[in-house]
Amino acid sequence: MDVPSGSPIYPHGLKDITDCLLGEILENLTFKPRCRMRRKRQSARIERLHAKASNFFEAEDALEDTARVTQKDLAKTVDIQSQAKNFDLQLNDFGPYGFQYTRNGRHLMLFGKQGHVATMDWITKKLMCEFHVQESIACGQWLHQETMMALGQKQWVNIYDSKGVELHCIKKLFQVLTMDFLPYHFLLATGSERGYLSWLDISVGQMVSQFNTKNGRLAVMKKNLSNAVMRLGYSNGTVSLWSPNVPEPLANGVYRLGDLFLGRLAPVTPSQPGPVTNSALQGTVTIEPPSPHSESSLHKYRVRMVLQYLTRVVAKQSYIISLIAMMAWSVIYYSWLTLYSLYKEIVLTAKCIYSPGL
Repeated sequence: MDVPSGSPIYPHGLKDITDCLLGEILENLTFKPRCRMRRKRQSARIERLHAKASNFFEAEDALEDTARVTQKDLAKTVDIQSQAKNFDLQLNDFGPYGFQYTRNGRHLMLFGKQGHVATMDWITKKLMCEFHVQESIACGQWLHQETMMALGQKQWVNIYDSKGVELHCIKKLFQVLTMDFLPYHFLLATGSERGYLSWLDISVGQMVSQFNTKNGRLAVMKKNLSNAVMRLGYSNGTVSLWSPNVPEPLANGVYRLGDLFLGRLAPVTPSQPGPVTNSALQGTVTIEPPSPHSESSLHKYRVRMVLQYLTRVVAKQSYIISLIAMMAWSVIYYSWLTLYSLYKEIVLTAKCIYSPGL
């Protein structure tokens, strides 16, 4: 409709303005719920394609224990391509064994405590090399590619190629217990029996930094994948953060785990909020916050160990066990007395038969 020039847009004044505003409000009130419903439907569709909730399985019943599910049970339920990735190695002679995968996850290195080393392409099951170093091995680590690997042997760290040929013997790294490799810095980080933390530049073979942590034996070490800071665990239950540029720890904290001497630290990733630490002596697995100074853990789980379980069962049933032991001892004792008295009677009767003059 054409509006004559000079005529007002709302000819009826305030009434038309009020009706127009009410119409817009009513339209918004009916449009927003439709938008909300549309967004909910879109979110429901996206959740079906969400990829973060993978690599796990749920029990059908709440009473079912997932710890009893074996690898054979899992292999029966997955697809054929995943079943082909399942393999089993019987290594009974030179164990216990440790293992390391390359960054792309294709090549596997196995190293035994008694000196046996083997590398293989686990997808094609092709053996790359196998040899024996004739001394104990504490740890092993792939370097930037599958063509080089480092082994922490009894005295020093040795570098080998993919054929098992020794390339270098690094005598600056003495009695190494654990090691990790920083691929973006070409640094080999090691922790030793005497508590020394070292960074070695493998491109030139020079020592970048070497610090004494002053906390004794250093056997627990993992890297932070987001910033390459090393996390160390000690036997007194503390965890510290170290960088090669600073001679003192960046942070120190007690993660309330007790003894970490037999524990492990899982590597921290950008998607994971904090380190996963576990104490083998206490049977606990704890997901800690990123800062060691935080007062609470994100998650804490208790792992049931066979020895602890049996100890608890024996402790609970100690009264019954002691009662059974006393009953068994009394039966054995009185049986022995009965046999002894019977033996004496037999001997006395035999003397009377064969000695009539008595």
